Amino acid sequence: AEVEAVTAEIGRPPKLRVVLVGERPDSCLYVHRKMERCHEIGVGAEIHRLGESASQEELEAAIR
Repeated sequence: AEVEAVTAEIGRPPKLRVVLVGERPDSCLYVHRKMERCHEIGVGAEIHRLGESASQEELEAAIR
């Protein structure tokens, strides 16, 4: 019901977009659980992964 209300309010379905830099196990687990929860409640979700050596420019481009 909340997802439908947000969709009606903003004119599109809500979506979680995550930029994950590096492969820290605790961060990967946290993001994985967020993705699972989004799936459970019907919210779109996507992960953009960057390596640990990603530049500032790469990070900014991933956010845009």
